[in-house]
Amino acid sequence: MGFVAVTVHYFVKGMILKSLSLGVKRIYGSHTAENLAEAIKSLCDEYNIFHKVVTITGDNGGNMRGAAGVLKILYVCCFAHVLNRVLVTILANLKISLENGDGSQIIQKCRKVVTTFNQSIQLTEKLNDDQ
Repeated sequence: MGFVAVTVHYFVKGMILKSLSLGVKRIYGSHTAENLAEAIKSLCDEYNIFHKVVTITGDNGGNMRGAAGVLKILYVCCFAHVLNRVLVTILANLKISLENGDGSQIIQKCRKVVTTFNQSIQLTEKLNDDQ
């Protein structure tokens, strides 16, 4: 089964960012741009907010960019997905270096940073706020 979830982000009282999950829609058939666009518009229409939608951000898949095109809404790449792809590529290249004995200090430092954030709610909240 396939699903698409829609979360809206908006500002109140000037610059206070709020986020709200509109819901999840089941996608029947393929995750085509048209099917995704229909599900996204349906969720927005339930709250009568489609006319307020400025951008769509998704997983950087062509079908999500296509859905934004079908809806005639600007698509903005998801920074977290872009960063993830960059890190996966870097780590894949480091694995080759690790076989030759290089790069282990970089991996250890990366693990230390991740562990630090995983063990500290305050740091994780700060990171989320800064993002």
